[in-house]
Amino acid sequence: MSFKGGPGCVVEGRVATVDGLEVPGAKIRLCDSEGNRIDSTLSDMEGNYRFQIDPMLKTKILKIRTEHVRFHPAALDCFPDATWPGSQASAVAARPLFSQPPPGPAIRRDLLLTPKARVIGQVSANAAEVIYQEALLSLNRDPGKALRLLKIYIDTGENIKQIGRAILLIAEHRKTNGGSK
Repeated sequence: MSFKGGPGCVVEGRVATVDGLEVPGAKIRLCDSEGNRIDSTLSDMEGNYRFQIDPMLKTKILKIRTEHVRFHPAALDCFPDATWPGSQASAVAARPLFSQPPPGPAIRRDLLLTPKARVIGQVSANAAEVIYQEALLSLNRDPGKALRLLKIYIDTGENIKQIGRAILLIAEHRKTNGGSK
């Protein structure tokens, strides 16, 4: 179920490290009171995410959860009772996202992630770049190899922007291949 249209509330935010660096490719989920997924998205290259909430939604969204291969999961309350769309206080929380004003009240929830321990040892920047380039070259001729190399590259932690691109490439492969790893 997706809530991309309609004049409902906007839930937006930024996913960053505790040091303030953006985290592209983080999976963000909106969850109900039982922890069931209502909607999900990936953070963009600047770590931003945005959900348009259907004004007819009957379930209150209580949590925003995020996952990323390189960071510990995090969760935040999304709508304290005072900011549930339609309440008097929700207009106070309204703010525009990027250059377009939201069609309804906006709730901002930023998430800070702490890194997991590296799975592989220290890798030089040059070796990491070779892994990334080989993965890109293998995408069409050997997707399985490319995905393995992209996962190794992600674990190097060398370039956060390229790591975001690698995560998006893996997600795109899974989407076009029916969720296969």
